[in-house]
Amino acid sequence: WAWDFGDGQASTDQNPSHTYFGAANYTASLTVTDEDGSTSMATATVQIDLVPNNPPVADAGGPYAVDEGVSVLLDATASSDPDGNTLTFAWDLDNDGQYDDATGVTVNQTFNADGTYTVGLRVWDGLAADTDTAVVNVADLAPTAAFGFAPAVSELGSPVQFTDLSTTPLDAITGWAWDFAGQGTSAAASPAFTFTTAGALPVTLTVTDADGSTSAVTRTVAVHSLLAAVSGDAVLDEGQAGNFDASGSTASNPYLVTGYEWDWDFDGAFNASGVTGATASHAFADNGAYTVAVRVTDSFGATDTATLLVTVANVAPVVDAGPGQGAVEGNLVNFAGSFTDPGTADTHTMAWDFGDGASGAGSLTVSHAFASAGSYTVTLTVTDDDGGVGADFLVVTVVPVGANLPPVADAGGPYATDESLALAFSAMASMDPDGDPLSFSWDMDNDGVFGDATGGRPSWTWPNDGVYTVWVRVSDGLAQSLASAVVTVADMAPVADFTPPMPASSSFTEGTAIHFTDNSITTTDPIVAWNWDFAGLGTSNAPNPVFTFNAPGTYVVTLTVTDADGSVSTKQQTIRVTACVDCDSGGCFIGGLSDR
Repeated sequence: WAWDFGDGQASTDQNPSHTYFGAANYTASLTVTDEDGSTSMATATVQIDLVPNNPPVADAGGPYAVDEGVSVLLDATASSDPDGNTLTFAWDLDNDGQYDDATGVTVNQTFNADGTYTVGLRVWDGLAADTDTAVVNVADLAPTAAFGFAPAVSELGSPVQFTDLSTTPLDAITGWAWDFAGQGTSAAASPAFTFTTAGALPVTLTVTDADGSTSAVTRTVAVHSLLAAVSGDAVLDEGQAGNFDASGSTASNPYLVTGYEWDWDFDGAFNASGVTGATASHAFADNGAYTVAVRVTDSFGATDTATLLVTVANVAPVVDAGPGQGAVEGNLVNFAGSFTDPGTADTHTMAWDFGDGASGAGSLTVSHAFASAGSYTVTLTVTDDDGGVGADFLVVTVVPVGANLPPVADAGGPYATDESLALAFSAMASMDPDGDPLSFSWDMDNDGVFGDATGGRPSWTWPNDGVYTVWVRVSDGLAQSLASAVVTVADMAPVADFTPPMPASSSFTEGTAIHFTDNSITTTDPIVAWNWDFAGLGTSNAPNPVFTFNAPGTYVVTLTVTDADGSVSTKQQTIRVTACVDCDSGGCFIGGLSDR
């Protein structure tokens, strides 16, 4: 088939379609050819009349809303042509009046700055065109504030380095405002700051971009501090046990003091003595000035050292010259003295004065013969290397040959006991050179009167601690002698205790006023001071306080009692507090401390 449409166009289809673009009479012809090559042609006249064109209707869509830097889809699918003609689309995206920026029914466009933009659309049906505009509202994208810091936990007094890690999608960050827990500010991008207090501190960074948009972030910065503290007996005698306390040492929240070490003669280098614990006691073997140091460790792993200057005074030796003796003139008398000195590092010299003009030195055991009958006072003097002097005497009764010899008194001891406990004495080491029977009378209160007790084994009770001297007088019926002994009476410390006790299954509800009752026991000396510590949340000096815990948790309550002699005792109990369940609309009662 060979078609000629008369307008210069042709086709070889059997049944073609054809569009004429001008009004006129066209002669169309068809020539057919069979398989043998024979042909035949026919013609026809086609009359094309002019039909009026209706212009298209442009619709640019919108209004549109998008963030800066984000692609927006511009959609002109709502455009139409009344004649159903195919449309072409051209866009003016920069509002310069030229539709040369993009083509197509939909277009993706990105605006890199916030603002209000107008885009234009022109549609064409081949004969006519139409235009439309749309508004695109582009919003600013704010930055995202972020920062880091180092170290993760800093020591109080050391600077913390902060680093700005903020991000911004398009606009540059132009401003930084730092707030360091109310302790200071900075406008630098990555400042360093030294905090003046320790704890979990909030730090806020606010950043501003070039369009004025802001973003803020707050992070908690841990600033650690550990402060060692020590108190105690700053003036002591050598050999006297001093009490030292480091329980006032503190670590910043959330850390706890976990360990204590003691150095009894701190010289700038810490030499641990092996003694641990928040409280400790120590006796110094010699007089002098000593620096007591405690090194504390907390759960963060930090250490700190506190010191206390302790002045230790020399104590003179306590001398026992021995019991009085009887002797026959011209015979040797053996003397065996002794002494004690709490300054165990001291050295000593000994001197005897026999009361007859003769003397001896260098030893505690000496012998001497008295040439004439009489009563002689023999004195033993012991001097330590610090100049401390102690002395004791005994009486030697010298009789002529064949006369009665006086007994030798021995009060025993030294003795030690606790206050209010009966102490048994023994003078059974006393003897009579002549073998005569002996009688005993005692002066227990050192008033010179021998009427407090009799017998060789009496007992006596002291209601208060202290150092006491007792005397025994031994008689054989014709002569008598005296001897003394030292009694050291120790204080009986109180035993701290209180209720409420907390069995494993018991607990209190938050907001409950808990009544604490002192049940401490003391033997002799009254309790004169109470020191309550409610897990660091409050204290009281009342015997029977009331305290309320505001939040659920496990709390350690500590009671320390002190008696009239200064002896202390401590008791701790764990209090479990559970959350308030059936609370009224006002919430659980939050209490405080009240004493009675």
